Amino acid sequence: MTQISEYNIANNEKLSEGYQQAQEAMEGKFAEIEKQIFDCDYFKEKLIPEYEENKEDAQVLKRVLSTLKAQGCLDTDPVILKLDEDWKKYASTENARLQAEFEANNPAAAARVAYEAGRYQEAISKYRQAISEETDNDKKATYMFGIASIEFRKLSLYSQARNTAYAAAKLNPGWGRPYMLIGDMYGKTARSCGDSWTQRLAILAAIDKYNYAKSIDGSVAGEANDRLSNYYGSLPEKSEGFMRGVSEGQSASVGCWIGETVKVRFK
Repeated sequence: MTQISEYNIANNEKLSEGYQQAQEAMEGKFAEIEKQIFDCDYFKEKLIPEYEENKEDAQVLKRVLSTLKAQGCLDTDPVILKLDEDWKKYASTENARLQAEFEANNPAAAARVAYEAGRYQEAISKYRQAISEETDNDKKATYMFGIASIEFRKLSLYSQARNTAYAAAKLNPGWGRPYMLIGDMYGKTARSCGDSWTQRLAILAAIDKYNYAKSIDGSVAGEANDRLSNYYGSLPEKSEGFMRGVSEGQSASVGCWIGETVKVRFK
């Protein structure tokens, strides 16, 4: 029918216009039912020229590819393989653009991406950008805590991490998580803080932070108690305190980088 109409449109001077109208009506009717009656080859012949004329239009590519697959074109078909390759290239480029746009508008999200990729300084920079653009103090505290955690756990910048954790706590005074982090710092570095006595005083400093954290924030109480149960066995020995002339409840300086003053408790 298409061949007949096209021939007469081109060669039948008297009825050319009528054939033109008839062909348009025929194509309109077929458009309603073509997906039920025509196969892959029909749609390749119909749609590939459209794609070739609109290669820069991703929506055309998507529609052509999805239609051909829906109409039975196999994944091994060379045409489908080529369209799939073109779509993957577009999707990869577009996803990268969207991700870059998202990260530019959401520095906290960009910080998490950088952290997961091991780019810790970049993560810190993005968190600081997020803080500068944020007005909610609770969110600022969360970002500040993220910086403190990186400085402590990934960069071993203990004094700096503690200062950052205190800054987070100041932004959200009822939040115990920053003090939990400081307690973790003290616990982790206790063994490098001099002799056995000083190490045990460092553990006391950690215990004080855990106790304070749960006193202001019930949400961390369970975690704090777990930490405390692990550390009670590392309290100073009473005999060692006796030899040093230190009694229960007396104040003692931890020294090391910690520099805290604690009230001595014995096992």
